[in-house]
Amino acid sequence: MKSIYLLVCWLLAFSCSAGMGDRDYIYDQKITERFKITQTSPYKEHYVLPMRYFMMLLKTNSTDNHFCAIGYQMANKHREGAIFWQEGKLLISWWLEDLELDNILTDASSMLISPSISYKNIVPLAEITTQMALYAKEDVDPMRADCQRNGETIVIKAFPMPKACRDDPDFGEDCLEALNAIK
Repeated sequence: MKSIYLLVCWLLAFSCSAGMGDRDYIYDQKITERFKITQTSPYKEHYVLPMRYFMMLLKTNSTDNHFCAIGYQMANKHREGAIFWQEGKLLISWWLEDLELDNILTDASSMLISPSISYKNIVPLAEITTQMALYAKEDVDPMRADCQRNGETIVIKAFPMPKACRDDPDFGEDCLEALNAIK
């Protein structure tokens, strides 16, 4: 009986580790293509405003902010941007493919509504239990290295909060238009 139990445990462990070959980094899919955010639609038309909006919300707009960005296409054809934001200490899985970007509020908030991982939730695999919402450093660090090697660094220069935003605590359409107009 003990040997059957050990055999079942071994088979389960093998099948779980074998499945890891069908995924890349933090994704449950294989990455089939990489693309540049600043050169690929719809990302190239929409990355600056969401970055500025996020900077303003987290009050990091008074200094230059650094983003490492890379686009991934998965085996199932899903595409998204992986954005490592240095000052915000976030990894953002930026999804634009299914959004209606014809309204400035949707455009500006597209990064904010995308799944993100706080850097404090990236820990060594050995520290993760099944009851924790954490990500393995062993998955994220190679992804960050891939971004540095094959992605691009985007620097959004410091900017003062536009007057329209100071006057509107909800950061409505006038605020977003002013934010979008910054050169």
